[in-house]
Amino acid sequence: MADTEEAEAYGSSKKLKQKSTKELNTLARELERRMQEAAKALDFEAAAELRDQLIIVKGQMGQKLVPKKKKK
Repeated sequence: MADTEEAEAYGSSKKLKQKSTKELNTLARELERRMQEAAKALDFEAAAELRDQLIIVKGQMGQKLVPKKKKK
């Protein structure tokens, strides 16, 4: 997807900073979905790269990446 390529290519550069909150939220959801898919497929290297991109995007929104609580 083009948005995730942008996150990887630009990190926290001007292009990412110019995105609206809605665009950043959409990008964050897509990165998280792809990260979970990679982890389920046991592609941990790809999942880690996506996690790093997600951290950048969430940081741009002023959020921290917080692990979800495990269901009991």
